[in-house]
Formats: sequence, C-alpha cells, structure tokens
Amino acid sequence: MHYVDASDFSKAESVTPTIGVLVHPFEYLEPE
Repeated sequence: MHYVDASDFSKAESVTPTIGVLVHPFEYLEPE
C-alpha cells in the first residue's frame, strides 16, 4: 500500500496549488 508523504504533497501543489491550500492552509496564510 502507498502512504502519502511530503513528496506527494509537493507534486500535488506543483500541479494544482489549490489542493495545497486545502491540505495545509496555514503555510499560505502565514508567510515564512
């Protein structure tokens, strides 16, 4: 079975940034 890891999230963000916002919105609301 495949487990979701950080690389999957970064790949998803590169294709559809909206998914990244839904997955971890705080990174976008609080700029580093």
